[in-house]
Amino acid sequence: MKKTLGILLGTVMVFSSAGFAAGTFLIGNGTPAHASTGQETASGDGHGEPAPKKTENLVVEVGRVMVPIYKARSITYVVAQVGLSMPESEEADFFRSEQGATQVRNDIISSMMHLAESPILNGPDIDSDKLSGHVLAALEEDYQDVEDVLFISLTKRDVARG
Repeated sequence: MKKTLGILLGTVMVFSSAGFAAGTFLIGNGTPAHASTGQETASGDGHGEPAPKKTENLVVEVGRVMVPIYKARSITYVVAQVGLSMPESEEADFFRSEQGATQVRNDIISSMMHLAESPILNGPDIDSDKLSGHVLAALEEDYQDVEDVLFISLTKRDVARG
């Protein structure tokens, strides 16, 4: 056991020192990055200036919605985790509150209930882009800052009537 441990530690030490020596030999003497003066990029082509700020939209998650679609022999449940894409504004702060999230969630459920008879929700698969477009069109009257309705998760499940 002691011989095995000695051999193991010896080989680790030998190969570690050989790797270190080879690394210093192969790299050579280059100019370190901090030693360059940077004068060659001092022209007026925008170097050294801050990048223009992009206005990014934020996603406000409003919660989970469930829409039942009643059929003759089954009930189809569409369950979605919904988010709204919008710029930072007072309306975004309102949607983060419980009252605002509940209000917009109810409006999303009612617009999806109107689509229950359409082929968007009754087909074999749900096209989330079309559904998002229809829900956004329904929300645009009341909420002007909303730019897109995002379905973070979207599932559809058929349950037989009992």
